[in-house]
This record gives sequence, C-alpha cells and structure tokens, in this order.
Amino acid sequence: MSRLKTRPAPPGGVRLTLPSGYQGRWLSDPADRVRIESWISSSPERCIYNTPSYIDFARRQNGRADLLWLVRDGNPVLGIPLHPVGESRMTTGYAGLLFPAGKGDASLKRGVAALVALLDVNERLGFQVLQSVQAQAYDDSTRIATLAYLFDDHGLTGPALYSRVLDIEPLDGDGDGEPELGNDLLLERGLGPYEAELRSQIRQAVRHGLHVTCALPCTEAELKTVYGEFLPLHTESWQRTGMTPHQTQYLNGLARSVLDGGGRDMMVFVRDADGTALAAVNCHLGADRALYWAGASSESGMRSRANPLCLHAAIQACRQLGVSHFELGRFYARESSQKELAISRYKAQFGGRLVRVAGFHTEPPITAIVMRRALAPFARRQRRNRAPACES
Repeated sequence: MSRLKTRPAPPGGVRLTLPSGYQGRWLSDPADRVRIESWISSSPERCIYNTPSYIDFARRQNGRADLLWLVRDGNPVLGIPLHPVGESRMTTGYAGLLFPAGKGDASLKRGVAALVALLDVNERLGFQVLQSVQAQAYDDSTRIATLAYLFDDHGLTGPALYSRVLDIEPLDGDGDGEPELGNDLLLERGLGPYEAELRSQIRQAVRHGLHVTCALPCTEAELKTVYGEFLPLHTESWQRTGMTPHQTQYLNGLARSVLDGGGRDMMVFVRDADGTALAAVNCHLGADRALYWAGASSESGMRSRANPLCLHAAIQACRQLGVSHFELGRFYARESSQKELAISRYKAQFGGRLVRVAGFHTEPPITAIVMRRALAPFARRQRRNRAPACES
C-alpha cells in the first residue's frame, strides 16, 4: 500500500500517517470541528467519552488527544478517538470506534477496512481499541457481533474483556429532581438480585445508623462543593491501595466534560449520624445508561459496610433518573492481579449479566522499539548540536 506523507500534527498533537485514498478530518482543527461534531452525534457508537468536551478535557490533562474521522470520496467512514500512551501506543480510551449510521453491515465493513489501512501505514505504533458498552450500539446485538467478527476476520484480536451490566427497570417519573434515597426505600427495593451476604451487609450499614444523600452537580459552585467533599475520601482510598490520587482540577474537569457532553454527573454519599461522609460513588449518566465510574471510602466506612450501601443506593438513584442499563465496569477473563480479582468478585455479588467488549490490541514491532531506544542518545546529541548558542 502506498503511503502519504505524515502531515504536520494537528492542534491536538497526535501525528499519524493517513492511508492512500483517505482524507483525515480532526476534531482539534477549527475548520473541521463543526462537521466532526455532527458526525459524532449521528453515530450509533456515540457516548459521552467521545464527545468534543471529553476529548478536549483529555488533551488538557495529557497534552495530546484528538478524534480523527477518515473520509473516502467525501463520505465519513470511521471515527477514532486517539489518546497517545508514550511514543509507541494509541488507545481509544473508554470510547471505542465510531461508524456512520446505516442498515446492514456495509458501514461497518467500510469502517473496518479504513481501520486496517490506517493500522498498516502506522505499523510502528501499537493500538488498543475497546468499544464502549455505554453506546446505544450495544442494544443491537447483531451490530456488535458483526463488528467483533470483522475484527477477528482481519486478525485483530486481544485478551477477552468483559463488562458486568445490570438491567434495571426505571421507576415511573420524568427523571428530574434529586432521587429519593431514604433507608426504608433502599431496604424495600432492588435487593432481590443480590447475593445473600451482600444483602446482609447493606442491612448492617442501615443498622449502624448510616444514611444516604445524592447530588447532581451542574454549576461550578456545586461541582466545587461536591468534589471538595469527595476528594479526601478519594485520596485516602487511592493511597491505601498504593495509587497516586487525582487532584481537584482533574475531578472537576472530568465532571464538567461529562456535563458539557450531554451527560449527567452523579455523586452518592453514605454518611454517619453526624453527617460525615464515609463512602462515595460517582456515576456518569448518558441517556438510559449509567457507568459506575469511581468509588471511595474511609477506613471507618469500610468497617461499617458503607461501600455496598453506597453502590446499592447509586443503582436505585439511577433507576429514578430513567436508567435501564447500569454498567459496573470491565475486567479481563484471565486477570492475574489479586486486587482486580477482588474488585470483580465484589461487583459480581450485585448480579447482572456479562457483556463481551468488542475490541483488540496490536503491538508495535519490537525491533522498532529497540532501535528507537538505541538511537535515543544519538538523537539527543543531535538536538543539542542544533540548538542555538546562548548570547553572553
């Protein structure tokens, strides 16, 4: 396949070679942005993690991020969010690929053909593509099965990844206003599908005098208040497991990107009798779907069973807000991390069904990585030699 020259990197900072016969349209290019936004909004694979606001947030955080649509004969055929990881890998993040709407599998075939062409001319890079269960496309099992088949047919494979999804019946109402989460209601509704031990833990939390509050922040002042209370719990939880916690700017920026992308940001707190927050669950809501994005708790919250009460309350809040699919999160079928296995076992107690996440991983050629590392000192010397001398 012939190659085109790599054009200068767009404002998003992502540099790729475009395959012959295709044109590229970049979200970060002001001349393309309106057209890109229209294509995204009409794709069945659209979710809040491939909206312009989320891509812009990722770019501010990481320095580089973009969304590319490949166009053939004037028609869009494939959209791909691009989040660079180092210099040799790209990932679609939590969003996955976008395809134009259309009956049958023709649009998927054209899109995957464009994807394969893009991978061929960027063989120096490894790609991770994972479709989002948050997209409406996942309501169409035939579409997802066709996409998975096309990946496999082109030799695009990867570790088996699944997500646990709870199918819940939305409660009557218009979905406006803050949900009602009194303890009596939480003990009456939604416990049936859970394992017996989990139901017992939720009841124990109520007996310990804990109660639940829910916030749907929209304004900057509301975000500041909610995430100001969440941050200490988040920091304690992440430090307890050896991870570096996020800062306020990241948390507020992520929530704002979800809101600006047409979604809702929801925070549920479990509190003791004095009103002190012991645990929290953060969810992102889009249309009739919700994703359990983050959870956190204090040591005392863990001892008093605040965590299961908090997640149960978040699920019930989503029911009242019109959600019918609540995603608990992804896991690999052959996970080896004991921590990740423990998280998966905890979530399994809530029931639900397992959904195979369509996607694949490719690896950059090892020889190219070795050569880049070997030549790095020489390249640094060359750059120093080209640098202008400082004036005295």
